[in-house]
Amino acid sequence: MDTAAELRGIDTGSLPRRLSVPGLTGCQIRKQPFYDAVKRLFDLAFSMIGLLLLLAPMALTALLICLDSPGGPIYTQRRLGKNGKPFTICKFRTMSLDAEKNGACWPQENDPRCTRVGRVLRRLRIDELPQLVNIFLGQMSLVGPRPERPEFYELFDSYIGGFRTRMQVRPGLTGWALVRGGWSLLPEEKLRYDMEYIERRSLSMDLRCLALTVRLLLCGHGTEEKTAKKDLLLLCQYFAPAWQSSSTLPTDIARYLASRGLRVDALVGQAKEYSPDGRAPKRETLDGVGVRRLWYLQCSRRGRLGRMLNFASFTAAVLLHLPLLRRCRCVLVSSNPPVLPLAALLAKRFYGTRLVFLAYDVYPEVAYASKSLRRGGGIDRAMRRLNAALYRRADAVIALTEEMRRYLLCHREGLRPARCAVIPNWAWNRPRAASAEDYARFGLEAGDFVVGYFGNMGLCQDMDTLMEAASLLKAEPGVRFLLAGHGGKLPELAARIGRDGLNKVRLLDFLHGEDYERALAVSACCVLSLEPGLSGLCAPSRYYSFLSAARPVIAVTEPGSYLAREIRREEIGAAVENGDAAGLARELLRLRDDPALCGAMGRRAGELARTVYAPELSLAKYETLIREVLRQ
Repeated sequence: MDTAAELRGIDTGSLPRRLSVPGLTGCQIRKQPFYDAVKRLFDLAFSMIGLLLLLAPMALTALLICLDSPGGPIYTQRRLGKNGKPFTICKFRTMSLDAEKNGACWPQENDPRCTRVGRVLRRLRIDELPQLVNIFLGQMSLVGPRPERPEFYELFDSYIGGFRTRMQVRPGLTGWALVRGGWSLLPEEKLRYDMEYIERRSLSMDLRCLALTVRLLLCGHGTEEKTAKKDLLLLCQYFAPAWQSSSTLPTDIARYLASRGLRVDALVGQAKEYSPDGRAPKRETLDGVGVRRLWYLQCSRRGRLGRMLNFASFTAAVLLHLPLLRRCRCVLVSSNPPVLPLAALLAKRFYGTRLVFLAYDVYPEVAYASKSLRRGGGIDRAMRRLNAALYRRADAVIALTEEMRRYLLCHREGLRPARCAVIPNWAWNRPRAASAEDYARFGLEAGDFVVGYFGNMGLCQDMDTLMEAASLLKAEPGVRFLLAGHGGKLPELAARIGRDGLNKVRLLDFLHGEDYERALAVSACCVLSLEPGLSGLCAPSRYYSFLSAARPVIAVTEPGSYLAREIRREEIGAAVENGDAAGLARELLRLRDDPALCGAMGRRAGELARTVYAPELSLAKYETLIREVLRQ
């Protein structure tokens, strides 16, 4: 078996027979004795000074490598130099000692063979510093084609005509192919750039290459070709395996777009409070999506200070990893947390990344309405400046409802209608009949008329109207309330249930998975509630879940909101004004006393979910929008 066939990580069977790079096969370079002499003197002086200045940092690096993993700090490897002459290249060791126990292997992004210190050295390119010794010995130069291993030369030259012509000059610590195309070039692309350098090489071109290398190491701006980048990066706080809707929706988007052929990554938070076992891998590939999770403070969300610390610490973690955003052509960022779009704006400014903003909520207006933010304060002014830049510079803005879109177009200067699309949320629940076991799971009896409320119980939810209605109905036979969720009002609700003797109200923690499916099954109808002033500023995600489960929806909201209008128009439930507890109680009793009406409303709700809010419809709209932004 030949050497090329033994290489792991390269599918030799899929390589073409032989590629010809026009004008390069067998070409000879012109002699430049003066340039070669000056360049050698420069290499000698730079390597000597560099070794003297970096001696202490290199010694510290060697010590860290030895402390981190077994083995010596220096890794040597055979490479081919000028005219194919082999030499031994020196690098700091970044992998475990048995990294190539099965033979030569092509390096990978996020290579699992790397040690902890090795990953840092590779990210900062410090592992290349010992090659100053090779430059001093005349085996390499500061600038030139990067040296390859003999095995890889054999493979690449077998199907790319003229690949060995890049060995007509000394290999370099950095090169034109590196600064023009990044670290992910195909061999034939690398050859084109290397031959461009060999034909045009001069002192001015070497200095330009060194300057671009410094810029590449510091910020990565203007270096990598689009072909070396991912198509899309999802930037959000919550992602699978977390179970709440602000996690499942971006996860669905990422998986769907990856299944449709887009190259997708996700930079997300390590959300322990919503994960099944409280933890998830820092890095993984999930159905074709490269996921990287960042640690951040996870204080209690019940208080304002805890939420602000969570928002600020996650945004700070993203900003510390801002260079990762240069690896993508487009960033899809959500409004949760509300300051997170700052990172996407910086990526657009420094790296030229496309920006798509997904407005789950409209800030800071949502904070005004919930009385969690004071107008005119420092945070308010900062949010307004962020919004001014965001809506003006975003390549596309996604609103969840037509009502939200109209609000944004009226209140966000610089946002044009052509850049603002409506893509509603969705849910995957399916209608199912409740069993006796389902009722028993929640301490209920089969035949009870169960009013379900599931989701947030925070500043934006009108829980008072619902609890007043429960008080009015506490003597009604068979009427039970099942409340499950989380939020700042949860302790107050628990105290009120005990104080008012609301024995028919069950208050549970957040439900997900099979428990949530059972809760929907036992619910005869479901209640949504929003505080006054939030019309057009948010869209309750549980609405789509109730529809897909074919349950009538009773909304406690403003009369003119999109929820109230749609519920009345489609005849899928009822809408009650904030504070009208008696009206809410009447609507609930009407459904209890007329099972046929309740069933008909539920069927219409299920039909609306299938025809308007089906997941495949919304996900297809995301694909269309993202591809259009990438084509711009």
